[in-house]
Amino acid sequence: MNSTKTKSYYPSSYPSVVSDLSDDEYHGNHTVFTSSRARTLITHTPAHIKHRIDNPIDTSAMAFGRYVHAMALTPGVLSRSFAVWSGADKRTKAGKAEWESFQAINVKKTIITADQHEVACVASDSVTGCFPALGVNDAAHFEASAYALIDGVASAARPDILVPLPNGGFHMVDLKTSRDLNTWKFLSSCNQYGYFTQLQHYREVLAACGYAVDQVSILAVENTAPFTARVFDIPVERCEQESSTIKRVRDIWKECNDTNTWPGWGDTVTKLGDFL
Repeated sequence: MNSTKTKSYYPSSYPSVVSDLSDDEYHGNHTVFTSSRARTLITHTPAHIKHRIDNPIDTSAMAFGRYVHAMALTPGVLSRSFAVWSGADKRTKAGKAEWESFQAINVKKTIITADQHEVACVASDSVTGCFPALGVNDAAHFEASAYALIDGVASAARPDILVPLPNGGFHMVDLKTSRDLNTWKFLSSCNQYGYFTQLQHYREVLAACGYAVDQVSILAVENTAPFTARVFDIPVERCEQESSTIKRVRDIWKECNDTNTWPGWGDTVTKLGDFL
């Protein structure tokens, strides 16, 4: 796996797998078909994708999740992408001035509060404590960015961990932050947030890059106290059930890009009785 450091990364050839891309470099490419864009097309419309591309959002919860990811998986990039604020009270004149200076110095970084940092340390320790059970070792690849052409569509995936298996395949591990790791609650989250779709999209892109994923797990960590982690084994067969749906929305993505047309819900009447 090669390394690059360019803003908004665009691969020069397909397929390719690139290491050491920042979040901005990976997500800054608006031309590739990703799992999040697939999910939006499944649950909403092309107009919603176009709006989200043109108007990206970030929340405290999203920032915390990225910080835990970086701390547990790629601690070497923490200082490159994040800055921890532990300064004076921002309500005072001196504190406000210090805060404004801190923001200016770290304008291209995600700012994390000292409190967020403390809980992220606990969550990160919980995550890495599960590595032995997952077989994570020095041969594992962390947050590699994979690019491939599938059905003529430039597609991208960013698996959190890829562990080589003795049979030549790979064990793919996806890290999630979640409020509740009760089995039934987390299964509900898998369905609600389209985790199976995401994992199958990853498998298809990786397969096109020569990485056969034979085993899939989700390593989930709580985003509230006590910030414990839990491993869920995901049946590959359940992921494969999403293949036809992914192909359908991949075709929609291609048509939207080819025609530069991003339709919304349309004027078709939806009969709610069909869903009751």
